[in-house]
Amino acid sequence: MANLEELYRMSSTRPVSANDKSRANEIYAQFRLDPRTLAQLENTAAEVAAQVFDPRGANFGRHASNWSSYSETERKAVVEEFVDTLNEMLNLSVEVGYMDQARVNGFLTHGYFSSASRNITLNTHPESSFHSFSHVLKVIFHEMMHAAYFDKATEIGSPTEAIEMARNGEIDYAMAMTYFNARPGLYISYNEFGESSYILNPHEQVAFTAQHFWEKEAAARGVTDNKPTLRAANPLFRNLREHGFA
Repeated sequence: MANLEELYRMSSTRPVSANDKSRANEIYAQFRLDPRTLAQLENTAAEVAAQVFDPRGANFGRHASNWSSYSETERKAVVEEFVDTLNEMLNLSVEVGYMDQARVNGFLTHGYFSSASRNITLNTHPESSFHSFSHVLKVIFHEMMHAAYFDKATEIGSPTEAIEMARNGEIDYAMAMTYFNARPGLYISYNEFGESSYILNPHEQVAFTAQHFWEKEAAARGVTDNKPTLRAANPLFRNLREHGFA
């Protein structure tokens, strides 16, 4: 629990200092999802894909074939159908909104989950994932996993409770880490520390790993993406391989 207790000390100080963020970054760089959490994420991706691509429904198979000819309005209807499916399966109540935003400092945002509004916003800019059926689905899956973990974090009343629940086995270490990452504000931003550190935020480790599992499940059903979520050199992929998930 040493790292959790150190995160508690940092998060109990307002405002969180630059040194605190740097130390949190070091802790997150050492943290990796355990086999139990990996199995849960893999199972979730498999269960959702099995329902979404069930041949008896066939809607999403048809959307995959026709996506390039769909209007923006038709694409939004498909997106909202997918979000509704995930809401039902993951017991969430997330809505989806849209923006049209070009690159900022060379970085293109495909979408994000807002913990304040508890909604997802997707970017419809011509360069964004919105215009690729396979890519937009995995971005949505990524953001919905943020929503699912944030919902779990709201059940934790305080940083001290997070530590106590982890100590008692009521939540696992991964959930406790994502709590500190999301709730008290010990979040490592892309702009502050760069992509390699940003992806190691515990919340992002969960979401990117889940996205990788979704990508595999979708590809097994014929919906492939030419931009893999995790490459072999990525530390999250190495963690998957070490635990027999890749």
